[in-house]
Amino acid sequence: MKIAIATGTFHPESGGPPTYLHRLGQELVSRGHAVRLLTFGENSGDRYVHPVTRVSRRLLLPARLIAYTAHLAGLMSWADVTYISDYGLPAAVLGTITGRHYALKIVGDFAWESAVRRGYVPSNTSIDNFQTNPGRSIRVAALRGIQRFYASRAREIIVPSRYLADLVAGWGMAKEKIHVVHNAVDLDAYNAPIGREEARTCAGVAGPTILTICRLTAWKGLHFILPALAELRAFPDACLLHCGEGPEEAALRELAESLGLADRVRFLGRVARDEILTYLRAADVFVLYSGYEGLPHVVLEAMAAGTPVIVSDRGGNVEVVSDGVTGLVVPYERADLLGMAIETVLTDRTSAERRAITARDFVAERFSWPRLVDHTLGIIERTAMVRSAR
Repeated sequence: MKIAIATGTFHPESGGPPTYLHRLGQELVSRGHAVRLLTFGENSGDRYVHPVTRVSRRLLLPARLIAYTAHLAGLMSWADVTYISDYGLPAAVLGTITGRHYALKIVGDFAWESAVRRGYVPSNTSIDNFQTNPGRSIRVAALRGIQRFYASRAREIIVPSRYLADLVAGWGMAKEKIHVVHNAVDLDAYNAPIGREEARTCAGVAGPTILTICRLTAWKGLHFILPALAELRAFPDACLLHCGEGPEEAALRELAESLGLADRVRFLGRVARDEILTYLRAADVFVLYSGYEGLPHVVLEAMAAGTPVIVSDRGGNVEVVSDGVTGLVVPYERADLLGMAIETVLTDRTSAERRAITARDFVAERFSWPRLVDHTLGIIERTAMVRSAR
């Protein structure tokens, strides 16, 4: 089968979707399928098992979109089926013109993220409130209309969590075409290449260490993690390591300074994947305290690495972490309770390590690559059958 994949981001860029698509392409080729992929970005010099076409982000927006759509038209004509990762508008336009169907993976609410990022709604607008009360902005209405258009044009929709399945159904999509396919991790990739003490030396840490990996945006909750760290009276030498970039960095650095944490918080910026594994190995606890997650791939990675985890009770977090069993779950916007949870992990290492072992076993059972590929390929094949039947 000839499979075209279209996405906005791809390896070697950081984040869940680029990592997922890089591995998925390899798996599809290993099963005998021909794959071609289209994305934005600059040539990285990396070599892949299938062709990768990149449309430069240096082009002005109109030229960039025209070039991307033109390349996609060629790919859709070549392919037996097209698989879209979130960036659905060009495929929807082409599909409307040509009658070709596609499968679409949705990992978040594009309209909400865009509205928050561009200031169309207040920065503290939660994704759940946005569904029922998006405001009266024409710009927000346009974003929501675009999203519904390309989701409605998809023959099948893949989401990584039950939470997102309900969210997408709320946009008016038929439930029977929405399929939950959980993310996957390769446990072998997280087997410790070095010992914990060596990892801590490489990471430059000595005392209790908290790690978080996320984009620096309002909904990722770092503005709650910092006050929680400041209140860790029993561990005044505890430090926080943050991996990632984002628009809120300056404000968060200022908050850390105002809380007297400037020498206990390290903003590491974009970190290479092999270094991420070192930081996971070095950390005493991994925290993702976000106001929204579709399905937190980074939490799966921490669990695979054997690092105790703490998450908020929002979105797909609770589909990954069972409170008191595979980690700790803390109500969102409660920095006081988050601080208590962190202190619990740092104090009772035996229980924390027991939860971490259970979490790794859970990931091995539920979030394997063979399981993901089987399920995804079945959905892609159903989409291809529609074209074959025409």
